[in-house]
Amino acid sequence: MNRFTEFEPENKDVQPIAGYWAYELVSLEEALKGLLSQINELKHSIKEAKKYCKHPSPHNLTRDEAAAVFLYTMEAGDHSFYRILNQVLRKEDRKEAVPWFSYLKLFVTALKKLPRVKGNIWRAVPGNVTSKYKPNQVLTWWTVSSCSTSADVVKAFLKPNQEATLFMIEAVNGKDLAGYTMYPNEKEVILGVGTQLRVKNVGFQHNNLHLVVLTEIDDDDNDDDDDNDKTGLAAAVATTYVTPKPSTPTRQRREIDISEDDVLISEDRSCMFYADKLYWGDAHEQESSAGNFTLDLDRSSCTQDQNVTSGGNMTSVVLDLYWDDGTNDTVAMTLIAKVTDRYWYLEKAIMNGSEYRYFAYGMHSQMETPSTYSYVCKTAVFVKYDSAPRYGLYDFENKFFLTNIQFQPINANGSYFGPPNYCTSFFTSGIWMGLTSSLLCLGILLFGIYRMMSIKSNDRFDDPKGKPLIIKAQE
Repeated sequence: MNRFTEFEPENKDVQPIAGYWAYELVSLEEALKGLLSQINELKHSIKEAKKYCKHPSPHNLTRDEAAAVFLYTMEAGDHSFYRILNQVLRKEDRKEAVPWFSYLKLFVTALKKLPRVKGNIWRAVPGNVTSKYKPNQVLTWWTVSSCSTSADVVKAFLKPNQEATLFMIEAVNGKDLAGYTMYPNEKEVILGVGTQLRVKNVGFQHNNLHLVVLTEIDDDDNDDDDDNDKTGLAAAVATTYVTPKPSTPTRQRREIDISEDDVLISEDRSCMFYADKLYWGDAHEQESSAGNFTLDLDRSSCTQDQNVTSGGNMTSVVLDLYWDDGTNDTVAMTLIAKVTDRYWYLEKAIMNGSEYRYFAYGMHSQMETPSTYSYVCKTAVFVKYDSAPRYGLYDFENKFFLTNIQFQPINANGSYFGPPNYCTSFFTSGIWMGLTSSLLCLGILLFGIYRMMSIKSNDRFDDPKGKPLIIKAQE
């Protein structure tokens, strides 16, 4: 057990830990001198923390403050400093925490100086504890809670195939320990003592992993945060593809009814992909039932990469997709999307070593949309493309189709896609109906004008064949 999985459900109603903030700041040795006899090798650990902590600090932490944070992250099995601290913080008798007040003052002072983290962070606990949590339940974690911005870091501390519960926490006041921890690759974020959380979603499961989604309650938080939250949004366990139900159903797929387990989601939750099936058509582009392949989520992935170009850095998103037909036949496909400041576009697809390009409505059009939007298409056509010729060459005899596709390589949130940008052409059925109605009205108008201009009467002033119209003055 380590900092990320050291956990006990804290549903007990205990009193807050009060009074330590009134203590004076002292050295780390002075703050812990009363605990030297209770913690194994504490004196040596303090010396090591002060030796290896980050100082001078870019965030103006003193050496003792930086060492207090470093000491918390040091692992020593059952004798780990953080484990003994958190055991004390869980006890209902708050008097037992008093000897720790000087350290807590130093530790909390250091945390206040560290960068704030607002976003999704992760913790885990062995076993399925989802039954202990109910939607909208408010919790208080009285311990110092270590989390990571990477779900993979947390899952690495679980045993293979172990049943476990992952906590996805929408943090607003996390503290980034980058540079101040003994383990810099763990992307550690701290939630302080007494953090309050609200249960948002419970019980999503994929294989042996269960998911509980929590949202941190800020000082000015209210019960309407589910409607107003624009940054911390329920996400998914990327490599296990557990997708929380969207909190805003109107932003879900609008035309295609899909289940929450059918969407491919990247680790950082920014990339989402869904397609019903892959197939090849006959000469008349009719669907061939023998060629239907569905996406294998357990093998597929979405990753982001930064490329240095002459025009600056270019973000690429690579989807490695695996499709199978329920037998032993598998198709590997790679989709490569490029991201600019304002737009993203699908550059190409690679399958069986050949390049394919998205082809829309008779034009060699890109799958392109604003960066915060998703692209939606009932049937997306990909045509084999040869880039060797100067202007490229399309082979229309060789193409494949993805049905009911919705794709957003960046700026998704793991819970629902961004606003949809549909692949329809300008001349949709609605546009045709509008144009037809407008032309019909125009025809009626012109016919009416024509009829008015065709009126002939002997009483017209300009008609030389008839008598002029005379109106008597007395009338």
